[in-house]
Amino acid sequence: MCTDRIDYDIGRRMSRYQSPGRVISLVIFLGLFLLGSAVGVVSSAPSAAIDDVSVASDSSVETEANGAHIAAWKGLGVNSTVNGETGEYYVCLSIGNELQKQSISCKSIQQSGETESIRFTEQTLPKNVSESETLRIELYANGSSSTPIDTATQQVTVLKKGSDPDDDGIITGDELSNDADPMRKDTDSDGLSDFKEIREYKSNPTKKDTDGDGLSDGVEVEEPFSDPTKNDTDGDGLNDTVEINKHQTHPNKVDTDGDNLTDFAELNDHQTNPTKPDTDDDGLADDKEIRIGSNPKEADSDNDGLSDGEEMDHSTNPTKPDTDGDGLKDGPEVHKHNTDPTEEDTDGDGVDDLTELERGTDPNPQPFYLFAPLENPVKTAVTALAVLVIGVGGLVYRRRATENTDPVEPAPRPNEPLSEPPEQQPAEPLTDADHIQQLLGTHDGRMHQSDIVESTGWSKSKVSRLLSRMEDNGEISKISVGRENLITRPGDEPTHAGSTFEE
Repeated sequence: MCTDRIDYDIGRRMSRYQSPGRVISLVIFLGLFLLGSAVGVVSSAPSAAIDDVSVASDSSVETEANGAHIAAWKGLGVNSTVNGETGEYYVCLSIGNELQKQSISCKSIQQSGETESIRFTEQTLPKNVSESETLRIELYANGSSSTPIDTATQQVTVLKKGSDPDDDGIITGDELSNDADPMRKDTDSDGLSDFKEIREYKSNPTKKDTDGDGLSDGVEVEEPFSDPTKNDTDGDGLNDTVEINKHQTHPNKVDTDGDNLTDFAELNDHQTNPTKPDTDDDGLADDKEIRIGSNPKEADSDNDGLSDGEEMDHSTNPTKPDTDGDGLKDGPEVHKHNTDPTEEDTDGDGVDDLTELERGTDPNPQPFYLFAPLENPVKTAVTALAVLVIGVGGLVYRRRATENTDPVEPAPRPNEPLSEPPEQQPAEPLTDADHIQQLLGTHDGRMHQSDIVESTGWSKSKVSRLLSRMEDNGEISKISVGRENLITRPGDEPTHAGSTFEE
């Protein structure tokens, strides 16, 4: 109706004013009128502006890489604010550039003249978004044209669940489920990649020291290997850090030196070296020394001149300086006197080794010679050869003389037997056992052991060893009578053996 009236007025005025000047003035007036009407329409639209866009914290992905990151498969949250004149507005969230944007969500808002918050929550992204995108919030006047009053944008990196942007072998979905950074191969910078932490060692990719033992996860998996998820990998009671940095023991071995003593026991109970099976280098392992009672930290526990290892070789006691109790230390017996440190009377002559040395006699058994040692072997050999030649020659001559002479029986002498009695052989020397049997025979088959010692003049230890050997051979019987031993021949035991016996 308004437009028809304008046309009518213009036609009437043109009919009244036909001159060119008036026509031009009329056209100018009409143009100004229309321009003023248009300006009035534009100026009637409300004025407002939208602030910067930000991704809500619960939908952003935390990473040390620059820019905002969002997970494509999670609900998107976007925040912004609007400032402007009172009125009703229309707000749209989209993604993409201005020419190829994809709408996500739109909603109307009522502006009261103050700053109004705009929130989009749990929004679903289009499926065909690229890795690098632009989030857009556009503000429209309600009922106005398609041109927005204002636009705010945010550049984002879109992470897809099956992607691997840091190329560490772990897809983004798995990295986020382990709180790892999908944009970094080693989230916690511990020297162990996220892949190894998640897949191989089950350690925490966001903690440098998963087990809190003072060693970073990367150090633990190096040689010597320890478990980054256990602060005491081998369960020996020693922290892995203490084993590696302080004691140089193996954090993955309970017994580093293999001496059958745990590292903990060596350090805390015995104060031995857990990295050396033989702490004192005496030839005897630490565990064996502890079992037999010698000192694993002293090479010569009893200070007798023999190392503990040497004592084992000589069957001596490494905790007793004089094993046989003869008054001589084991070391001098072995290295100086060449006597037996386990026998107080080495040569068994009834005199102990110490007494023999004090007397100047030799405590060692003397060698037996069939012939006396030769002072001049060459001269002796020549002499023996000459004697042999003469002897052989005499035998040959005598045999020939016998062959050339008829045998004549000598006449027997009066009162003389026809043949002489056989020559008596000298008796063989008695053995020690024979001597004992002879003594028993002269005492009705029974003697106290102390009487045998007194009768023979032998040492108590020699008599004891000899009687024990004879008893083992069944040659005698040994009966305990009070604090004394009664020695008998088999069959000569008293009727009530074992009771008090009166000779």
